[in-house]
Amino acid sequence: MVGGNAVALWVASVDESAVRNTCDVDIMIHRADLPRVRATMEGAEFHFRHSSGIDRFLESTDGKARDAVGILYADEPAKSGAEANPPLASVEFDRVPVLVLGSLVAMKLAAWRPRDQMHLTDLLDVGLIGPDVLERLPEPHRGCGREIIARQAEEPR
Repeated sequence: MVGGNAVALWVASVDESAVRNTCDVDIMIHRADLPRVRATMEGAEFHFRHSSGIDRFLESTDGKARDAVGILYADEPAKSGAEANPPLASVEFDRVPVLVLGSLVAMKLAAWRPRDQMHLTDLLDVGLIGPDVLERLPEPHRGCGREIIARQAEEPR
């Protein structure tokens, strides 16, 4: 598990009341495992779709991307020109394999969409990451980390 649900599981490990919900599910696999994953998902009546450069599984043929199970590939960029995703390494929460925290943070910093920035703020708010972690990041991620810390400091508690 990666993405918003992975952040939610990490946050819940510290403070369940701080969890932010998300509809879609993102998983990371090795590309070589796609045929096996596809067979398993199709056996559970999910429909494989490749569109806009993204592989995903939908519950119905007319399903929406925001309700899909999105596939990311370990050690490959999510899109052209992007950084490669981290290697596949996980921990388990209630038997759900979740991307290790450092790799999840790196992915959120690399994507840097508003939702990724909010996920980083959530991790910071519950103390899973701190300014010390963000300061050790390579540039340009260090600058992004400083921006998240500055925003958090400005927000009323």
